[in-house]
Amino acid sequence: MIFKRNLLKFISAAFFLLFLSLSCTKIYKAIRDKYPPYEKIGRDGKYSLIRFNFRQQSATKVALAAWHIVNRLNKKKQKDMGIHVYLIKTLGRCIALKRKPDSDLWQVTIPLEPGFYHFYYVINDNKSVRDARIKHRVPDCGGPGGKVSVVIVK
Repeated sequence: MIFKRNLLKFISAAFFLLFLSLSCTKIYKAIRDKYPPYEKIGRDGKYSLIRFNFRQQSATKVALAAWHIVNRLNKKKQKDMGIHVYLIKTLGRCIALKRKPDSDLWQVTIPLEPGFYHFYYVINDNKSVRDARIKHRVPDCGGPGGKVSVVIVK
């Protein structure tokens, strides 16, 4: 009798934990998907305004390494939109992302012409990472090695 009661408590606790785990996973995915890796948020003449979203809790500094993007940035637009480009010795010029207050979300909005742009993120000026949520990837030729992410602007 005691064994059956304990077994019943154990099974009900296991189902509760399973339910809780599934609920938390759904909530996490809903929050995570609220900010896609990049999104078109508007237009400015011939440019599409693309917002890059990257989550990284432990970072103190996040940059977007993408020489195609940096080299095509119009200096006036760069200044008007508050885009900060700085040099990382081993990687070249990178675009700084800004941390959203009280969050692990880093963002930057960049005006881009239609095309394909290769990029990856640099954490704390030394660790190169790709956003795992981005499906489009191509072999890297000059960055961290492996594959780099691709943003397609239409």
